[in-house]
Amino acid sequence: QNIEPILLRFLQEDEPASVIFGIKAALRLRAPTTLPIIRKIARRAFKNATAGDAPLLSERNAWWVQYEALAALAQWEKGDALPLLKRKAIEAPPVARLLGLFLWAESLPQIAHWASGGRADAQRAAEALNAPVPAAALRATRETMLGYLRDPKAAAELRHKLALKIGMSSTATEVGALLKEYEA
Repeated sequence: QNIEPILLRFLQEDEPASVIFGIKAALRLRAPTTLPIIRKIARRAFKNATAGDAPLLSERNAWWVQYEALAALAQWEKGDALPLLKRKAIEAPPVARLLGLFLWAESLPQIAHWASGGRADAQRAAEALNAPVPAAALRATRETMLGYLRDPKAAAELRHKLALKIGMSSTATEVGALLKEYEA
């Protein structure tokens, strides 16, 4: 509680590095008074689809501040942050990576939907599918991933990426069974 006023000051600074420090510290400490400010930062409209699209360094920094705010909400609020993250992934496809990192189980159906969409949706799906998903989340969704893998109508890239994730989350016995299924 004694540090919360300091974190609030960091979150209201003009310097992006200070704001990011404030976001990360607030997340680490779960300082409740900082959550409304982090939400406000996260809800801003992205001016560019990616940080690399921003012509000015200040705009790139602002992009990363907002991304870090979204990452903090994904970890702090979990599923409650999912609707906001989905909306922000429409504005900025790299935000979909946060879905893979922190909300894999909850967002797998959305990721699969994006994978079968147009180019922009496929980019969002790729961001989420390329994220290093925690092993426990992969294991928990193994059966769901197998369902998509076995669906011939599912997008080829989705099936490929999920096959890799299934392999990483499988036991030696399960890998053997998958190989036999593939050969058959």
